[in-house]
Amino acid sequence: GGIYSGAYGINSAGQVVGQSADASGQVRGTVWNGLVATPLGAVGSNYDNAWRINDSGQIAGWSSNVPGYNRATLWNGATTVDLGSGTEGSASQSFAHGINASGQVVGMRDSSGATRATTWNGTTATDLGDGQALGINDAGVVVGMNNSGAAMLWNGTTPTNLNSFLSAADAAAGWRLSYAWAISNNGLIAGNAFNDTTVHAGSIGPIAVTVFGGPEGSGIVGGEIRTFNGAIDSITVDVRSLNGYGIQDGKITASGDIGPVTVKAFNNTAIFGGEFQSRGNFAGITAEATKGG
Repeated sequence: GGIYSGAYGINSAGQVVGQSADASGQVRGTVWNGLVATPLGAVGSNYDNAWRINDSGQIAGWSSNVPGYNRATLWNGATTVDLGSGTEGSASQSFAHGINASGQVVGMRDSSGATRATTWNGTTATDLGDGQALGINDAGVVVGMNNSGAAMLWNGTTPTNLNSFLSAADAAAGWRLSYAWAISNNGLIAGNAFNDTTVHAGSIGPIAVTVFGGPEGSGIVGGEIRTFNGAIDSITVDVRSLNGYGIQDGKITASGDIGPVTVKAFNNTAIFGGEFQSRGNFAGITAEATKGG
């Protein structure tokens, strides 16, 4: 009797990968062929996640080692390969987020306390610079994000900030490309954009933000919401992406009351930084991180 499962990737043959938990809470990377679920081998602990699968059946994701640190992992048939981590060895983390047809893997790893975008050919890691690599096409072109929250593309080890392709009008209007999570073989890129424009009003009715999926999408990031002469009725943020924040570094200010604030995140911190101010009553904050944070 499993208590939880999630599916995150599928290949052309219809094989699905994700993770599932049994009644004891042990979470395993899982591949489904039709309705048949097969748990994948672990690096050493009780938590792993299969994130992407190519048409050869090779699977990229991560698995916890015995000290409890996540390790970028490649599953090739019955073989589980620990792709290694950063300069801290076993006491450091890495994640694999994508794989292409030839088995090149992309992700991130810790290096001296910083997050580094990384590609792996076999177990040979190539450092792309600060950030996270989230997707790769069959030509080896990589997309992701840097540590400043900008969508990035790497051709080889040459980085390009994708915000440089925004029109002057869009940039002036406050639009920003925050991350790119997939690139097709003909160069089309999918990702997230947000607008950090400040919102000022006399009073503001209910604010509701939902992020339905993806690896990193966050709810409210930066910016300011302010009332000059009234209340903010309520704020509800529901983030269902894998590693997104509920509220990150936002500023919410009301000259009157602030109603209930409810923030949910899946696998990261519900509220990370930011500021809340009210000159009236504050109904309180409910923050929930479903699996961590």
